This record gives sequence, C-alpha cells and structure tokens, in this order.
Amino acid sequence: MSLINYPKKLALSFIITFVIAIYGSLLALDGMKEWYPLLNKPVDIPMWLFAIVQPLYYAICITILYRLFAYISEQRTRRISLGLILFMMIFAESWNYLFLGLRSVALGFWSMLLFAGVAVLLFVQLRKVDPLSAKIFAPYLVWLLVDIAWMYGLWSANP
Repeated sequence: MSLINYPKKLALSFIITFVIAIYGSLLALDGMKEWYPLLNKPVDIPMWLFAIVQPLYYAICITILYRLFAYISEQRTRRISLGLILFMMIFAESWNYLFLGLRSVALGFWSMLLFAGVAVLLFVQLRKVDPLSAKIFAPYLVWLLVDIAWMYGLWSANP
C-alpha cells in the first residue's frame, strides 16, 4: 500500500496551504522590516527559529488536510474538521495583518489567544475523527504556548 493513496487530494492540500500562505505573506506588508525591529523585546525569538517552525506548521496543515480529504468519509465530520482547520489557517495568516499590518502588539496578543482557542478546538475535533492527525498537530499546540508567552512579553514591553 502506498503512503500517498490519493495524489489529487494531496495536491489539493498543497494548493490550499500554499494559497493561504501567500495570503499571509501579503498581509505582513512592511511591518516585519520597518516596525517590528523598533519594538522592545524582552525575549527575542530568533528569526531562524520561526524559519524552522513555519514550514513545519505548513507541513502539518498539508498532512491534516490530506488525511481529512482522503480518509474521513463521514461528510458532516469532514465538513466540521475542514471548516476548523481552514478557519485556523486563515486566522493564523490574518494575524500577520493584525500584528504587523496594523502595527498593534495588543491586537497581536489578543488575536493570538483567540487563535490558540481555535487550534485547541481543532485538536479536540481531530482526536475524535482522526487521532493520528491530532498527534501530528499536538507539537504545534506546544509551540503556541511559546508563541503566546512571547507575544505577552512583547505586549508588556510595548503597551
């Protein structure tokens, strides 16, 4: 049995993730270059770490999307799960605009908390419908704790 049983569904998962990632990079505007360096950073997560986490996040999303398309046959369950992951992915990329585009540390922090709530809902849903996808997603939830702590530090240092 092949690891990839449904190449069209895998391609669709890649395309969805790629389009959403492009959307997010467009929303960051120049905030990352012009505004972010001016912030007080009590803890400065190195950009190389973000450069590792971001592709891993996209790989996780592609994997979960593929598994939902390929292996979840019950329509209602698949719709709920797909709705949650797509909402989470779009929300994650929209965060770039709230934080960098609007240049608001407060919006960045509060929207990060809301995003984490959506991610937890997705995790709970995945545990019900596809435990392997939930396990694949779990490390990202751990990263979100780091991300929230980092954003809180930024918010505290830049009221």
